[in-house]
Amino acid sequence: MKQLFFWFGTLIILNSCVVQGLTNDFGKLNDSEKALIHDFEGFSEVESRAIYEINGKALREELKNHPKSIVYKLSNGCPSEYCKPLQLYENFAKEHDYHLFMVMIGYANLYETMEQPFSSPLYAIDTDYYETSISYKYNRYFDNDFMGLETKAKQGEYAGSLYFFEGDSLVEVRRELPEELNSQD
Repeated sequence: MKQLFFWFGTLIILNSCVVQGLTNDFGKLNDSEKALIHDFEGFSEVESRAIYEINGKALREELKNHPKSIVYKLSNGCPSEYCKPLQLYENFAKEHDYHLFMVMIGYANLYETMEQPFSSPLYAIDTDYYETSISYKYNRYFDNDFMGLETKAKQGEYAGSLYFFEGDSLVEVRRELPEELNSQD
C-alpha cells in the first residue's frame, strides 16, 4: 500500500512538471505569443520585433549581402553571465557596422525576451525544415548550415553563441562581445 501511495504521489508531481528545452517548445506558447510569429517571405520583408522561422541555409545566403554580420543564438530568459540584454547586442552591432541576426534556439520563456527593449526582428529555427523537433539535433543542423558545413556533421566543443562573419565567411565564434562593449556595462 505504501508503494502505491509513493507511485501515485510521484505521478502527480511529475504530471505537474513542465520540461522545457527538449524540443522547440512551440506547443507551450499561448495564443498571443503565437501571433508574434510570422511567415518568412525573405529578409527584405521582416518587421521590427516580429519573429520569423528560418533555416541555416537561408541565413547563410543572406550573410553574403552584408560585409560584416553577427549571428547571435539566444536562449530566452537565459540566466548566464554571458547572456546580456538584447539592446546591448543591437548597440554593439550598430556602433561597429555589423548587421545583427538574433536567432532564438527555442520558444521557451519567450515572454522574457519580448519584455526587453529592442527593435530588431527575431528569428527562430525552422524545425519543420530540419524534420525534427529535438533541440540538440535542429540546433546542430542549423549551425552547420549557416556555417557552410554538411548539415548533419558532428560538431566539436561548444565555442559560444556569437558568430562573427565577413560576408558568408565565419571569422570567429565568441561567448561574449569584445571587450570594448563589456567595459561600458
